[in-house]
Amino acid sequence: MSKWYDERQSVNKEKFTQNMGKSLLAKLNKIYQPDARIDMRFRGNDLTFLTNELGEPVQLFIGKRNKEGNISGDRYSRRIKKRVQGKITESHWDNKGKTD
Repeated sequence: MSKWYDERQSVNKEKFTQNMGKSLLAKLNKIYQPDARIDMRFRGNDLTFLTNELGEPVQLFIGKRNKEGNISGDRYSRRIKKRVQGKITESHWDNKGKTD
């Protein structure tokens, strides 16, 4: 029997995958400039993500950009669980709520 927190994590992962799709996940699995803020548009939504010291996206803001450049929408945080030879083998994105 699985524990309730294991089930919750898999539901969050499935929800993110269903909402965003594989093409967005493919963009988020690429390596970018380390410790950077990347702004782009994707399928009618504005995206901003922050990268860690290795250039892997770890924070994602998705929604509509306002005049100040901030995103009003949802915020996601990436949890990296396992690495093998410098590559991520297991991670998931958690929805951290709405942003203004």
